[in-house]
Amino acid sequence: MEQHGRRLRIDGWGFEDEHFEPSPAMLAWLERRVGPSGTALPGGCATVAPPRNSVPGFSIEATTDERDRLYHARGQGLADILRLRSGVALPGPDAILRPADADQVAAALETCARHGIAAIPWGGGTSVTGGVNPPDDGRPVVALNLEHMRGLMALDEDSGLAVFGPGTTGPE
Repeated sequence: MEQHGRRLRIDGWGFEDEHFEPSPAMLAWLERRVGPSGTALPGGCATVAPPRNSVPGFSIEATTDERDRLYHARGQGLADILRLRSGVALPGPDAILRPADADQVAAALETCARHGIAAIPWGGGTSVTGGVNPPDDGRPVVALNLEHMRGLMALDEDSGLAVFGPGTTGPE
């Protein structure tokens, strides 16, 4: 997945071309709590299992690209990042939808309800609660990536109250 022409990392926060070295104090803190550095996780980056279900036609394009499905298979919490670095095949959504507005979201949700498809809203993609992890109950699953609905929607300059679209990330 890309934002502003840069590719987002799958197995951590930020972009693939960004690298931040931890401070010596941070490394010492981590070593005291989890052991010495240099021990790589076995397996490397996870893969995404093949789609289990086909999804019906939606009024907006649905992608089944493997990298896109892997990106949408987990959030950004520690448990998610460890799973992504485990080297196993993770269950992912069967398709990714990118609605442009509330009407397209409503139409996609109506199709999901009619066909028994689980719909996972995907806002900025930084979930740390497990809420974006696909359920493993046999139903077809789609992720509704709301990236096209991001940005400043309204600003009250007197109060400083700002309203942002559902696909806006914190850094934005």
